[in-house]
Amino acid sequence: MLNLRDLLFSSLVTLATIVTPSELAPRAIGQTPLSWQDVANKFFAGKEPRAPGTGRRGGPRPANLCWITPSDTVWNSRPRLVWSGNFRVVGVRPAGAKMLLWRSVAPAGNKLHRLEYTGVPLEAGKAYEWLFFFSENSSAPILRVPFQIVDANQRTTINTDLAKLKAQFQKQKINAEAMALQRANYFAQRQLSSDVLQEIYSVTNPSQQLQQVARSLEAEVCQRK
Repeated sequence: MLNLRDLLFSSLVTLATIVTPSELAPRAIGQTPLSWQDVANKFFAGKEPRAPGTGRRGGPRPANLCWITPSDTVWNSRPRLVWSGNFRVVGVRPAGAKMLLWRSVAPAGNKLHRLEYTGVPLEAGKAYEWLFFFSENSSAPILRVPFQIVDANQRTTINTDLAKLKAQFQKQKINAEAMALQRANYFAQRQLSSDVLQEIYSVTNPSQQLQQVARSLEAEVCQRK
């Protein structure tokens, strides 16, 4: 039979188990300082190179095209589309569907293209295709890049964690890039590579270090296509 001391100790252990943060919880600024290079190192940890020149769908990719984000699994329901190359017309549709949810044309004159997806929010757990078109008059895509939104449970967990992260660092009045760094680190811990890149390309006036890391990641991502 347990005595009072044993019961008290058992209760404390149970309480500690409940309130202890998970290993993926956002870390405080006072701990080991983060850098964009730290995030980049986590980004590629455990990634296996893909055979070069192989498109995600429909055979070899066009020579002057590299999609950067989104791909694979992504949390962001309104992702930023980032790619490099000569093709400027893109669209998004549900996987297997023929009707587009959204289509847009990137401004001419840039090697690196960034477009905000402005269609209806993408649904949790659903699969989608990022489409590339030869020209504004084309109806059939030249390449389809599949990606999927995290499931509803994951989205809820991530939304809660990001809200805590925002509240934690807003009190310290950090700038937009520092906040993006914390979010990118969080996504890197969860191995959500597309969301890491989403944060990197979300910064309006990136520091020199971030610009260098972005170029390095871009080159590495495209080499692995």
